[in-house]
Amino acid sequence: MRINIALKAVAIIVIIVAVVSLLTVQVLLRDWEQAYSRSVEGQIEAFALPLTLELQRLESQDSPESFVIQKFAAPLSDLCQRMLESQVGQKLSLADLSVVMENGIIAANARREMIGQRITDSKVRVELGWQKIIVIQNGGMTHILYPLFGTTDKPLATLDIVMPDAHAEHRAAFIQARNRVLSLFAAMLAAIAFLAYPLFFLMITKPIVYLAKVGYSIKEGRFLESTRLEKRRDELGHLAKTLIEISTYFQDMTLLAQQIASGALEGQHAEKRSKRDVLGIALQEMLAYLQSVAEGAKRIAEGDVRTFMPLRADRDALGRALHQMMDYLNEMADTAAMISTGDLRSLVTPRSERDVLGMAFANMTAYLRTLADSAAAIADGDLQQRMQPQSDYDVLGNAFARMEQQLRESFDNIRQEMAERIRAQEALQRLNEELEARVEERTAEIARQKYILDAFMANVPDNIYFKDRASAFTRINHALAALLGVEQPDEVIGKSDFDFFPEHQARPKYEQEQEIIRTGQPLLSLEEPDAQGRWALTTKMPLKDERGEIIGTFGISRDITPLKIAQQQVEDAYAKIQMLNEQLHQENKRMGAELDVARRLQQMVLPMRQELTAIPGLDMVGYMQPAAEVGGDYYDVLAYEQGHLCIGIGDVTGHGLESGVLMLMTQTAIRALVDRGETDPVIFLSTLNRVLYQNIQRMGVDRSLTLIVADYQQGQIRLSGQHEEALVARRDGRIERIDTINLGFPLGMVDDIRQWIAETTITLGPGDGVVFYTDGITEAQNAEKMLYGLERLCAVISANWRDATAEAVREAIVEDVRRFVGSAPVHDDITLVVLKQQNM
Repeated sequence: MRINIALKAVAIIVIIVAVVSLLTVQVLLRDWEQAYSRSVEGQIEAFALPLTLELQRLESQDSPESFVIQKFAAPLSDLCQRMLESQVGQKLSLADLSVVMENGIIAANARREMIGQRITDSKVRVELGWQKIIVIQNGGMTHILYPLFGTTDKPLATLDIVMPDAHAEHRAAFIQARNRVLSLFAAMLAAIAFLAYPLFFLMITKPIVYLAKVGYSIKEGRFLESTRLEKRRDELGHLAKTLIEISTYFQDMTLLAQQIASGALEGQHAEKRSKRDVLGIALQEMLAYLQSVAEGAKRIAEGDVRTFMPLRADRDALGRALHQMMDYLNEMADTAAMISTGDLRSLVTPRSERDVLGMAFANMTAYLRTLADSAAAIADGDLQQRMQPQSDYDVLGNAFARMEQQLRESFDNIRQEMAERIRAQEALQRLNEELEARVEERTAEIARQKYILDAFMANVPDNIYFKDRASAFTRINHALAALLGVEQPDEVIGKSDFDFFPEHQARPKYEQEQEIIRTGQPLLSLEEPDAQGRWALTTKMPLKDERGEIIGTFGISRDITPLKIAQQQVEDAYAKIQMLNEQLHQENKRMGAELDVARRLQQMVLPMRQELTAIPGLDMVGYMQPAAEVGGDYYDVLAYEQGHLCIGIGDVTGHGLESGVLMLMTQTAIRALVDRGETDPVIFLSTLNRVLYQNIQRMGVDRSLTLIVADYQQGQIRLSGQHEEALVARRDGRIERIDTINLGFPLGMVDDIRQWIAETTITLGPGDGVVFYTDGITEAQNAEKMLYGLERLCAVISANWRDATAEAVREAIVEDVRRFVGSAPVHDDITLVVLKQQNM
């Protein structure tokens, strides 16, 4: 029992020490990796920010349904090339930059060599589409995969940052440290094994060896040997006690046999240990027999010749019997003497079936020989011996059999526990090999991340610092070292702000950092001035260890002096704009009144409905919807004295008061020409052009006018002037488009346009008509920036022309335009003239 407890205790101690050591190493490596990963993610995000902003800008310019990154391969590749050649890219020794789609197609590449190809690295292709930063090492190169997000939560693509894997020295240093840890761990296990061996020897091996020596002593007949294990309470103690009892039993038998052999039979008796003590009973009978023989011999020695006569002749039957008895007893004594010395080779042969003493001695000798053979085999290490008791009362045989069984079970348990220990050691070896592989992998990853962090600290232009709980510097970057006036960042370690700034500037910094340590609350976006009059935007955070305890502070600050100057300039400009806005407001009120007058004048000079309905033979209607500003659309219907009509429609470029004034000038000049009776298109349009050109030059504005003049008489229309296409609607709904590009020239641009003026004639039958319009209809836009278009206008006219009045056609056109535009703003005047020939 004690052996099992001791061995299990040793095994448990070894396993606990090994598991605790392995778990400690694993936790330290995991915390190191997590801390480094958080710092690297911030650097990669800052490096990829220009590309992310460019993708969001491109996506906002296009609709989400039609946005495809491949369309912008050229500008994205240019940006990747600039990032590759930037200061950060050179410091990081970047090998390449690529924008990769989720299907593995390269959409943009800094070297423009692989655009449109599928990425060949299977490890990189498997990791595409994840919404986190992933680092992959393959073939001596390191791939950093950064997801690029647009305006949604789903990444549009992945930025593949490729850099060489140059961290062998960091890895070798970590392997050496790992080997030292494993060596210490092996030494500790050896020490445990060294302590376990003496314990095993004292509790198991030494007692068994001592019992074997006692067994040999019993075998050799040295029954007086002492056994010192009788005080133990385990199986070995019980075996020692049994051997002591066997030794005492044989010691008593030996003494009795020696007394008999010496002839001292008087007063001798043999005690039997129990009713089943066959050997004791046999000795009792043998002693009585010998005493009777001695009595007879004594009577013979006294000369009682009547009963016994010395052997004097061959016929001396009593003497012969006595002699035979003496021979017999001598043989028994010799045999007992040999047994007492441990020599069990002699075997007594009974003289007859009635020779009880001979049979007892023979059985005893055979029994002791069997017991001695079994003890010898056990002493030789043969635990497969089986001692079969002679009967249920064979105490010695049963004890020997139990001893054999217990020894076999004990050694079987020992072998089983040793086998389990060997299996545990093999499992521990496999675990160590797996841990070594994982440690090597983690070491390489940590070395790469440390390299990136060091490069970030060395090249970022912002000021970065780390401080302990006493606000003393523990690490800074090169930018802050240059600001503090030292050459190397290590020179400021252990110093504080009081060593570099005056008291009134260092004291607030110290109190802020102590407040952060006390409360654990960060200080964000703090604007601080320095002694040179510059400004910095600072963020300070609590620095925590792996247990979450605050061990100091860290922060980053950026020089925002240009921003503060620009902010002041913006504030000054804003104040100036406020003043100008007030002036503009007053000016707008004045101009609003003037524009309102101009808009009313524009509406006042248009022909009235009564004038159009009073024209015989024609069904005519006009419509104009001005935009928010005063526009330059114009239409008019004037009657000549000769009985024909002058129909004009035009559009002045631009909006505002100047366009409205130019439209009024046009209306006045045309009315004057009609009153004068001028019908020749060349004279009519060239005169009008000259008047407008001179006025535009006087006004000093950049304006012109497209105008078409229709001279109608008895179903005939003569068209002249350049404007939008004239749409001729036949009675059955067919539409004929008359291009006016070659019938004139925009008015007011040059002083003489006579060479470009021409005319064309249109003949109208009953039910035929013409639709004149301005570009405010065809160029009307809806919320999707789509144009209304001439084709749609023709379709509406054709669908509503048959058996419809000019007013119905006009309403259909206006309603369709409004339905198309919807809630979108109207930026231009909408002007329309519809005339339909009636029966003559």
